[in-house]
Amino acid sequence: MNKVFIIDGDKFSNFKGFCKEFSDIVLSGKYKWRGNLDAFNDILFGGFGDIETEEQFTII
Repeated sequence: MNKVFIIDGDKFSNFKGFCKEFSDIVLSGKYKWRGNLDAFNDILFGGFGDIETEEQFTII
Protein backbone atom coordinates (compact mmCIF):
# COMPACT_ATOMS: atom_id res chain seq x y z
CA MET A 1 0.00 0.00 0.00
CA ASN A 2 1.26 3.45 -0.93
CA LYS A 3 1.79 5.75 2.07
CA VAL A 4 0.63 9.35 1.74
CA PHE A 5 2.21 12.25 3.63
CA ILE A 6 0.44 15.63 3.56
CA ILE A 7 2.58 18.72 4.11
CA ASP A 8 0.43 21.63 5.32
CA GLY A 9 1.69 24.83 3.69
CA ASP A 10 -0.26 26.93 6.19
CA LYS A 11 2.16 25.82 8.92
CA PHE A 12 5.24 27.50 7.42
CA SER A 13 6.26 30.57 5.43
CA ASN A 14 9.92 29.91 4.66
CA PHE A 15 12.36 27.12 3.86
CA LYS A 16 13.32 26.59 7.52
CA GLY A 17 9.64 26.13 8.36
CA PHE A 18 9.24 23.68 5.47
CA CYS A 19 12.17 21.65 6.80
CA LYS A 20 10.53 21.45 10.24
CA GLU A 21 7.11 20.49 8.81
CA PHE A 22 8.72 17.87 6.54
CA SER A 23 10.64 16.42 9.50
CA ASP A 24 7.50 16.30 11.65
CA ILE A 25 5.28 14.70 9.00
CA VAL A 26 7.49 12.50 6.81
CA LEU A 27 10.19 11.66 9.33
CA SER A 28 7.70 11.48 12.23
CA GLY A 29 10.05 13.55 14.36
CA LYS A 30 12.50 10.61 14.48
CA TYR A 31 15.04 12.59 12.47
CA LYS A 32 15.47 16.32 11.93
CA TRP A 33 16.14 17.42 8.36
CA ARG A 34 17.92 20.78 8.36
CA GLY A 35 17.64 21.59 4.66
CA ASN A 36 20.64 19.87 3.11
CA LEU A 37 19.47 18.79 -0.36
CA ASP A 38 21.84 15.81 -0.50
CA ALA A 39 20.25 14.57 2.73
CA PHE A 40 16.79 15.25 1.25
CA ASN A 41 17.68 13.00 -1.69
CA ASP A 42 18.76 10.26 0.72
CA ILE A 43 15.52 10.60 2.69
CA LEU A 44 13.42 10.23 -0.46
CA PHE A 45 15.14 6.93 -1.23
CA GLY A 46 13.85 5.58 2.09
CA GLY A 47 15.15 4.12 5.29
CA PHE A 48 14.37 7.18 7.42
CA GLY A 49 11.30 8.05 9.51
CA ASP A 50 8.24 6.21 8.27
CA ILE A 51 9.68 5.45 4.81
CA GLU A 52 11.14 1.99 4.36
CA THR A 53 13.90 1.43 1.81
CA GLU A 54 12.46 1.36 -1.74
CA GLU A 55 8.90 1.76 -0.42
CA GLN A 56 6.48 3.68 -2.63
CA PHE A 57 4.98 6.81 -1.09
CA THR A 58 3.34 10.09 -2.08
CA ILE A 59 4.00 13.54 -0.64
CA ILE A 60 1.25 16.11 -1.09
